[in-house]
Amino acid sequence: MTNFFESFFVIVIIFCLCALFSFFIRLIIIRFKEKNKKSEPKQTAPTIYFVQQTQSAKKRKKTKRKNTTVALKGLMITPEKFEALKKNNFED
Repeated sequence: MTNFFESFFVIVIIFCLCALFSFFIRLIIIRFKEKNKKSEPKQTAPTIYFVQQTQSAKKRKKTKRKNTTVALKGLMITPEKFEALKKNNFED
């Protein structure tokens, strides 16, 4: 039979081995979590730039409006013809 001190020493050694094993497992878990955090982009403070020289902005060309053409231009009443019709002056 073993005496009390030898059995107590064996129990303490087993307890220390279990504690050491759990410590190493915790370190491994922390390392994997840090690797996942490193892969995420970090938010940086906004950078403000002072621009001294700028390029001149290219001016857009104005689009030309098309002149409207009317199919039956001779039948159209212009303001002058309307005034003549209003005065019953049909010669114009």
